[in-house]
Amino acid sequence: MPFWAQIHVFGAFVVFYWFLLPILYYNNVWKSAHLPIMGSAGYDRFAQPYDVSRVLDLQTLRLNQTAYDEYSPLYLPISFAITYTLAWTIPPALLMQTIFIFGPVVYRAIRGRPKPGDYVTDIHSKLMKRYAEVPLWWHGAAFVAGLALATGAALVQPNLHIPLPAVYLAVLLAAIWIIPDCYIISSTGLSVAINLLVQTIPGALWQGEPLTNMVFKVYCIMTMSSGGVFAKGFKLGHYMKIPPKYAFFAQLFGILIGNAWQILIQERLFAAVPDVCEPDQQARLTCPQARVFYTASIV
Repeated sequence: MPFWAQIHVFGAFVVFYWFLLPILYYNNVWKSAHLPIMGSAGYDRFAQPYDVSRVLDLQTLRLNQTAYDEYSPLYLPISFAITYTLAWTIPPALLMQTIFIFGPVVYRAIRGRPKPGDYVTDIHSKLMKRYAEVPLWWHGAAFVAGLALATGAALVQPNLHIPLPAVYLAVLLAAIWIIPDCYIISSTGLSVAINLLVQTIPGALWQGEPLTNMVFKVYCIMTMSSGGVFAKGFKLGHYMKIPPKYAFFAQLFGILIGNAWQILIQERLFAAVPDVCEPDQQARLTCPQARVFYTASIV
């Protein structure tokens, strides 16, 4: 990570979490003083972990508004609330920066008419010219296959509660933000999340459908993440002098094999380890990242 990026990250952390956070907490802003100052879980008005089963219709998995009014609003620790507040600024800032700074370069690249100054020509680029580029239709075929699988899953798995328009909208958002995200990664080494945007949109369009919100977020974020990893693999192959076509197939098969093993290991863990992902799990397999994802889905 460049030093200037480290300074920006550390400076923002000091301002928002060392100075602003205690001020907000001890002034009970957003009714946060009765909650832990740091945390990734949601709480009810009694400062107990939020019991989602009390506000959901367990038959339809829709929000029961009457039960919600009788139980409690959702409260977040002040650290989580600050993170959410800051997250609102990321998607528009990321998109506007890319449009105003890199927009002309991106536009010319999409049209296939780059100018000589758009790309850096160094020894690596000269050596890689001996290898043929990956045909665009290969990428298109991989995209169509992935979209077909997502469409099939939505059609044959009604338990996902994800309508087809939600699938296509999630993929569209990922396609819009993947280029800005890759620009940020390449220049700073940091990936910028748009999680809050992809939680808000399905929450507004499909109100009272928490499972739709969660699956929508998975489709959008994982599409961006997988695309970013694919681009990183090509960049590594560029500097390692790996032919692009070999890199394409290596990553494609790697994704397929990795996904299959991940599902098998996950199922094995849940079957063999007691109380996995519970806060008091004996081996500390508390699934903190999944807990943040879960909390975000109910916000």
